[in-house]
Amino acid sequence: MTLSQVNEYSPDFRPVLLFPDSPSDSKKIAELRANRYTIINNTLEDQVAELIKISYPAEVFSRQVLRDKVNEFFKANDKDTYGLWVYYPWRNTLVRTLGESEFIRLRTSRNKYKITQQEQDALRTKKIGVIGLSVGQSVALSLAMERSFGELRIADFDILELSNMNRIRTGMYNLGL
Repeated sequence: MTLSQVNEYSPDFRPVLLFPDSPSDSKKIAELRANRYTIINNTLEDQVAELIKISYPAEVFSRQVLRDKVNEFFKANDKDTYGLWVYYPWRNTLVRTLGESEFIRLRTSRNKYKITQQEQDALRTKKIGVIGLSVGQSVALSLAMERSFGELRIADFDILELSNMNRIRTGMYNLGL
């Protein structure tokens, strides 16, 4: 699913992607940031620092050198419009993150010791299905955490009842689903 597809289907239980270089999204970001009840998590500088570190794996940066490299990065990239914000309506939480390609690069950087970049690129084009969330939920969770696919489809045709809650990650609020 692409970023634009996520926004296209964003009811209150799905994250909303907000792009600061879009005037309408920029306005929404400003409104959310101005709301004293919105929880804001902005670690963009730390994420850029991580991105720099994985770009030069043989180097060990001092804090000052890394801070200087982050500042150089933002001289070349407008800090106000770089990356995106993700809003989680059910938590009233706004999180700043890298753009899609940098996010994927950083998020999957530790996979490189398990699979090659070419294998990661090939897997990113694949659809994976997991049927049955009793045992399958562990598989689905591991796949999602490692981001080792393009699309994940999960299915379980059981109705959630008290008797099967011991094997499915859920809460009482989902009984009867």
